[in-house]
Amino acid sequence: MKAFVVTIIIIFSICFAQSAKADSLNTPHRTIGFDKIKHVAFSCLWTLSSQYIMVNKSGFDEHKALSYSVSSSALIGLAKELHDCQTKERPFDWGDLIADGVGIAIAVFIIIQ
Repeated sequence: MKAFVVTIIIIFSICFAQSAKADSLNTPHRTIGFDKIKHVAFSCLWTLSSQYIMVNKSGFDEHKALSYSVSSSALIGLAKELHDCQTKERPFDWGDLIADGVGIAIAVFIIIQ
């Protein structure tokens, strides 16, 4: 079941990314674009990989590792947005944080299955 869910997510992401405009990275506050897909993918992969490392390589309890992996992924997303806001490179984008949350939710769904 996990492999099926991961396969569907990858196929959906590839199809959706190809339909996103190439300039969506340069458009501030773009609702749906390649930048949001990168946020979803990074948050999902960070959560999954940190969960794997903590449980299988460091001996953490699965529930404790899940809370740490989710927290670390959320903090990285927030830190990135705060950094963008301070450097004036891009404005703070709540949409990016929502995309991070979607990626974390997908990872949690995969982990608890």
